Amino acid sequence: MDKLGGALGMDDVHGIAGRMLEAKNIDVTEFDALLNGILTYSEKREEWQILLESAYQRLAKPCRPRTRFLMMAYRNAVSDHVGVLRLMPQRFCGKFALIEMAYAVESALAPRDLKLAAVLAGRLPRAIRDAAQPSMKAHLRGLLAQCRTSAGSEV
Repeated sequence: MDKLGGALGMDDVHGIAGRMLEAKNIDVTEFDALLNGILTYSEKREEWQILLESAYQRLAKPCRPRTRFLMMAYRNAVSDHVGVLRLMPQRFCGKFALIEMAYAVESALAPRDLKLAAVLAGRLPRAIRDAAQPSMKAHLRGLLAQCRTSAGSEV
């Protein structure tokens, strides 16, 4: 609700979000909230790409790892496979490790970076064992099958 007690329309919300993303200094917590909102509610995520990428670059470098997962999710949502791979961690660990691995494998397969896909496929059997959710296990198994198919033989 705005100060006048009326409900904000989607155009109002988009305007506020745009102004916040254009600010010279942006707090990482605000950035995360805006990015999460765009991922959750925006129907045209691509329209936010320039503002989000610019705001992400203005975040203090020590803050960027904290928001890496949401940026990977955004880049995955807009099919920015090169961007996802730029954010890929050296080690997949933490509560989002399996999702980040899935994003990385999908992004390696999209432009057919078979060398990277083969490296990542080598990590998938352990990730499949570690996955607690049946849907994540199934998704990772599917990615492993795609890697093997793309390579023309078992990876």
